[in-house]
Amino acid sequence: MKKGTSSKLGAVITEDTDIPITFESSNPSIATVNQKGIVNAINKGMVTITLKLNDSSLKIKIRVID
Repeated sequence: MKKGTSSKLGAVITEDTDIPITFESSNPSIATVNQKGIVNAINKGMVTITLKLNDSSLKIKIRVID
């Protein structure tokens, strides 16, 4: 992902549920993510974005480049 850009992450839930998916950045100084899944690349480096739903999680590694 290029520094200064944004990208939307998404997930498909196959069961009917009102439980929200939460998003978390391992290093907000490299990239932030909001609760709509929009990732903003801020500085060069590696970051892990974690999507959580109940006891399940998915980790996505993102490299931010200049």
